Amino acid sequence: MIRTIYQICIFFLLATDVACVDRSQQPQVAEAKSSAAPNHNSGVQLLLSPTDDRVASGEPVVLHAILANGGDKTIKIFETTPERDIWLTVEDDSHAPVPLTRLGLRYETRKNWINIRREVIPVDPGAKREYKIFANRFYDMTLAGKYFITAKFSIGSDPSNPLTEQVPVKSNEITVEIVP
Repeated sequence: MIRTIYQICIFFLLATDVACVDRSQQPQVAEAKSSAAPNHNSGVQLLLSPTDDRVASGEPVVLHAILANGGDKTIKIFETTPERDIWLTVEDDSHAPVPLTRLGLRYETRKNWINIRREVIPVDPGAKREYKIFANRFYDMTLAGKYFITAKFSIGSDPSNPLTEQVPVKSNEITVEIVP
């Protein structure tokens, strides 16, 4: 009898745990529409800057990203880690995509990372969130030359509700030169 009750309790706990992982509530990233679409993210900017414009090969390429709310309403964002939240695009001097490192291959599957802290963070008007990310952990930037880097940070299409369809806020493009 006690064993049966124990088994029912375990089954109940497992069933509720599986039910709590409702993937339909996770935000989906959608590509931004053309310029004819209404701009729901007016006032929200993603500013990207390198610590150094020239970096020796093999040294860390440290980037600072600032998500600034220049609008007149509070926005709410999902925040996990900079590596998951900030989507970099790195191109070489001929604007060809730079190959990923072994860690970068995992970086590209980060939408599937389910065992990670996710918090809803309000960003008031005039406030900003600052992030630091190491670009060459994920992209092979060992060859000397210029690299062009942009970033995206996704927020809800209704900025006050992070569960709505996610749209990217694109950053400025920066250039980092790797020297031998």
